[in-house]
Amino acid sequence: MQIDVQDFLAFAEQSGELVCFDLEMTGLGGNYNSVLCGSLKPYKQKPYTFLIKRPGADKEVCKQISEELNQYKVHVSFNGKGFDVKFLNTRLIYWELPVLERRHHLDVLLVARQKVRMRGKSQAALLSWLETTEEKMSVPPGYWNAVLANPKKYLPIMRKRCESDTIGLEALYERFKHLVSNISKV
Repeated sequence: MQIDVQDFLAFAEQSGELVCFDLEMTGLGGNYNSVLCGSLKPYKQKPYTFLIKRPGADKEVCKQISEELNQYKVHVSFNGKGFDVKFLNTRLIYWELPVLERRHHLDVLLVARQKVRMRGKSQAALLSWLETTEEKMSVPPGYWNAVLANPKKYLPIMRKRCESDTIGLEALYERFKHLVSNISKV
């Protein structure tokens, strides 16, 4: 028996099995860089975050994020299939920990790429275009290096950004979910 995607999403929402998530990292390559924090936002609930104590020491945070994500049946991300999941799995492999379990994964960026025609499909651009009350928190470029030198000062900013991203992500999910025709496991 197959279930309609929209019915599946509604069921996941109602049963508490859907979570929006985002990660912030020190760079783009999991072999050279590490996770700073990961925020999860269960559907219609407040986000919560796993935060490193110092850059590079992300073993425990990666483990916590993975274990927590594995508690949900449906993951929602923005470029998570192409970036966040792969980066996290790279770090988990490095630390000799189990990779994420396969879950149904809805990547809002991929839905937007397939279903709308507009210039710029960043999370910030989509939130602005749709005139949502949520905005993507901007972080100056220098902060990404500053967090390495002064984590005590800059990690709270990264945490706030990560949580902000999950709030904006849920707003985009709400606007795009009716366009979803298929959800694959990742």
